[in-house]
Amino acid sequence: MKKWEGWLASLNDKAFFELYRHYIGKVKTPYHKQDLMQDFISWIKADENQQAIVELLDSEEAALLCLIYYQQPITPLDLNALMLQNCDKLVLNLQERLLIFNLEGHIQINPYLKGILVEKDILHPQRILNIQEASLGHMGFTADDNFLTALLIFLNRDDRVFVNDNQLSKRIIQDFKKTFTHLITDIDESMLYPWIKGFLKLGLLDKKDDMLLLGSKKDLKTFSELSPLQRSWNIVLSLCPIDLQDISIQIIQWIITWDKGSFTLDDWKKMVIFFHPNARAEQLKQWEIFGKNLISLGFLKSRGQRLFPQVQWLKEKEEPTVPPLLQPNGDFHLTPQTPFCWILPYTTEITGLGSFLQCTVSRRSFERGCKYQLRADLWIKSLEDLTGSPLDSSFATLVKEWDKEFFAMDIFPTYLLSLSDSTAGLLRKSDSLAPYILRELGDNQWLMNWEQRDLWQEELHRLGLSFYPPDERHSQFTPLNMEQQRNHGKGVVLKVLEPLNPAKLMSLDHWQDNLDAAAYGELISRRDRKLILNNMTVNEELLKGEVRQARGLDYNAKIRLLETALQPPKERIILRLPGEELEPKELELDPIELIKKGAESILRALNLETDKEEEIAVRKMLLIQRFPKSLI
Repeated sequence: MKKWEGWLASLNDKAFFELYRHYIGKVKTPYHKQDLMQDFISWIKADENQQAIVELLDSEEAALLCLIYYQQPITPLDLNALMLQNCDKLVLNLQERLLIFNLEGHIQINPYLKGILVEKDILHPQRILNIQEASLGHMGFTADDNFLTALLIFLNRDDRVFVNDNQLSKRIIQDFKKTFTHLITDIDESMLYPWIKGFLKLGLLDKKDDMLLLGSKKDLKTFSELSPLQRSWNIVLSLCPIDLQDISIQIIQWIITWDKGSFTLDDWKKMVIFFHPNARAEQLKQWEIFGKNLISLGFLKSRGQRLFPQVQWLKEKEEPTVPPLLQPNGDFHLTPQTPFCWILPYTTEITGLGSFLQCTVSRRSFERGCKYQLRADLWIKSLEDLTGSPLDSSFATLVKEWDKEFFAMDIFPTYLLSLSDSTAGLLRKSDSLAPYILRELGDNQWLMNWEQRDLWQEELHRLGLSFYPPDERHSQFTPLNMEQQRNHGKGVVLKVLEPLNPAKLMSLDHWQDNLDAAAYGELISRRDRKLILNNMTVNEELLKGEVRQARGLDYNAKIRLLETALQPPKERIILRLPGEELEPKELELDPIELIKKGAESILRALNLETDKEEEIAVRKMLLIQRFPKSLI
């Protein structure tokens, strides 16, 4: 309350008395300004006056008030950026109507009106978001583990993926459309870009020149150990702006609590405002790109100008874990309930994709996994863990033969690990290092996998063999801690809001005969700016008592009128000038300064129609009419 009262006291006398006379009435002399301020505070605290002010609000004004409320105090510049449009005129009008005030360059809600604004849901976040009921239901696919496995298998290819300027090759686009057509409707190559970008950020893919390769086994294994919900969250958040990741979690959690709801891309940009008090224009651009990426991912579905969240993407599902069916010949049938297995993208290829993912393990696909130093024993154990049953013995023997033949002769960088008898015994008792040993040379010496040195060095340290300095490489992938982030949102509940139907503006016809044209025009202007709340705010004396126009040959009157309009708070003017074929023309101007050039007086002003500055000689003006730009 003190801030608003301080703002009222800071107004210059002209602005203060203008407000007082408009809303309360004639200033009686002698007066004490402090008493007049108390009159004003009593007036604005009155229920009937508050009700009259709020009843005139429309949806655009409510959206602006809502934004100011969540971001206050906020500068006019930031307000324009966050509203995604120039709202200076609207801000000025709301100040005149006492709903907001500008103190030391920052705009705030009038605390005396905050209570009624909250009570009537004027300040609910939905006022700035054009949320509507979504009636289209489920429209998109769900990026379940089945889809993630299929996409990683598809992208793990030996041929060229990118061409000039990192554009996807025509071949991979054609293959993508052909492979995934039955799973995704309205398939578009643009959806491949965010998936690839997300996989690269998570370390699940690695870009080598113009090719894509699978990332480190550690990253894929860590990703495999997450829950399906955590995997979906990590894919989505891999594409969000780094400095807005926490905000992204809050907003998406807010969205998935809605039973139904659709919104526009502009609404999507505004959502960040409610959860990020310091959000600025450059971050909104990043947020817009994030939203477009989510459309490509399939989390948001676009229909015309509206976006429909596919909330099943990021909701916990109570579905049974269904292991894949593995045929003796190496064919797999994976249901959507089959959990993501990190080893499949390395060693399988897709043979069909629909309700089930059909893939197979061939010699060619297995040897592709061998290039990542995947050995048969680890592969067989991982598949037995996934299926819950032993691998067919004949197929297991075949895989071991492939492994033996592939690694029969190879040249690769490696570490030679040499241990004493006592420490070598400790290593032999542990199975944890087995996946990283390429050869046992005897005499307590082993050849260790070069690419996985960070993993086996960590394991050596865990076993207490800390003589070797740890490698400084770190995994790219750090899974999201869902429990830590789960309750960060503000808990804003989506609700049905009463539509804002502003009260009808007062009819002022009966004043037309009692006022001259200038005074009546000013009255109409104030009515249209929603400053006329009731008959009490029609101050006839105020309207009659000021000179508002000058015309003809009265040069001095025109100069005085322009000088008055230039005094703070500045007023706008309407000029009538000679036009073509003796028809006068009218200009609406925002005066800047009155310039003296010899015996000539020149007005420099901004033309409000063309938004350009003009210089006009006073002697050419047939008529000047001024009207307040603002009461304050």
